[in-house]
Amino acid sequence: MNPIRKTAGLCLLVLLLLGAAGCSLNDTNKNEGTGSAGNIRPTLSYEVNGSTLKESGSLRPGDLYREGMTVRDLLSESGVAHFSNDSRSIAGVSKITLVPGLSWRLKLNGDPLKADDWDRKLAPGDHLTLSAEPENSGSTGQYVLLSVSGGRERQELSHSYVYPYAEEMTVRSLLLHSGEVNLDENGRGIGEVEGYMPTGEWAWKLKVNGKLLLAGGIDMKLMPQDEVEIALLER
Repeated sequence: MNPIRKTAGLCLLVLLLLGAAGCSLNDTNKNEGTGSAGNIRPTLSYEVNGSTLKESGSLRPGDLYREGMTVRDLLSESGVAHFSNDSRSIAGVSKITLVPGLSWRLKLNGDPLKADDWDRKLAPGDHLTLSAEPENSGSTGQYVLLSVSGGRERQELSHSYVYPYAEEMTVRSLLLHSGEVNLDENGRGIGEVEGYMPTGEWAWKLKVNGKLLLAGGIDMKLMPQDEVEIALLER
């Protein structure tokens, strides 16, 4: 065979192979993108009187999502919420306790969702909000949040409590009012939460709005919408 023709043939073969590899790579990338999109799940957040809270505990209801699932199905099967006997209201939400005068409402993608629409099918990218709102629409009540975070060590203790705000309320007065906490011997820190006193490398520590409270900060005055957290952390 003519050497020139032989070389040209080899070049053509290489180009064809490269083209096929490129097509295969593009197809793979497309498939990977589709797979990634297929992992999108509905998400959930919590609000109290318009203020967004951290997600309570380790509940991830979106992980249970399946095509055709309704709002009611997802909340009920995940254990996040339980409904009243007539299925027209939310009787309670897991790991969050409300004071009297507040009740749970639902929002879908930021818009209020009436009970008649709770059997609406969810889309993968939908966002649900469980919103605790005053039962009296004219109420201007103010609230503070007390959260217990037991971490991996004591997950069963993780819970959030919503309390009405009072003038001159301090971290100390909120803790004592809750009935969930016993202070330590010097009265400046947490000794027990729901009867549990950590030992060894673990200790209860206080945070206000996500920041660790320094020694003596237990008498800090609170403002409406403040969040006090009792977290089980390493000493």
